[in-house]
Amino acid sequence: MSTTFIVKIGEEEKEDIIRDKTFEYEQAAREVYNQTFNRCLKSGGILRQSLDKIMKEQGIWNEEKQSELTSLQMEMFENEKILDKGGIKLSEAKDIALKLRELRANIILLSAERNSMDSQTVEGQADQARFNVILVRTAVYNTTKKPVFANLDEYLNKSNEEWAFEIAQKLASVEYNYDEDFDKKLPENEFLLKYKFVNEDLALVNKDGEPVDLEGNVIEKEEEVVFQPFLDDDGNPIE
Repeated sequence: MSTTFIVKIGEEEKEDIIRDKTFEYEQAAREVYNQTFNRCLKSGGILRQSLDKIMKEQGIWNEEKQSELTSLQMEMFENEKILDKGGIKLSEAKDIALKLRELRANIILLSAERNSMDSQTVEGQADQARFNVILVRTAVYNTTKKPVFANLDEYLNKSNEEWAFEIAQKLASVEYNYDEDFDKKLPENEFLLKYKFVNEDLALVNKDGEPVDLEGNVIEKEEEVVFQPFLDDDGNPIE
């Protein structure tokens, strides 16, 4: 099933669509995967199965960090069970939910260290090459059905631009079955949403819906900055 969405390119909003992969597209992507895999392997690339050993040798990951990660995961699991069971004060449950947020954030940060080199493995580079081919072939403008990117080089040259990155994210959510509402479905956020401790953006709010910090203090909105022309040496505005 195709995915349609709006992306802003410069000052213009355009409706894009990620088309379903055809057998031809999938076959082309698989060929690129194999070619990239073989090239990286021949040039001395690291296989995923060897990554843990190399990371330990280089001090990127060790038994101490693994133990810390396991401990955080166990603490998160125990707090999830308490929240699921209920039967405690709502204020206590809120504290547990916020603790779960903190634990999950720490787990993500720590896991990021372990996963930092995965994209550099033979498989990681081949996966990325395959993804790029699918993106170039399936991302089209909804009105004209013309490709967003004329070729792979154009995408690679523009991949760091915000709109191109957004298109890549949309394809990734389709390709890897990523639920864009995943964060809202986490147990701590489901609880916080249900009892209106957070808004739809999952930001903490008080009973009046005002954004607050962890201590409950209202966060004042920043005033919009209005640009004023620079002045010349005589104090006159420079157009």
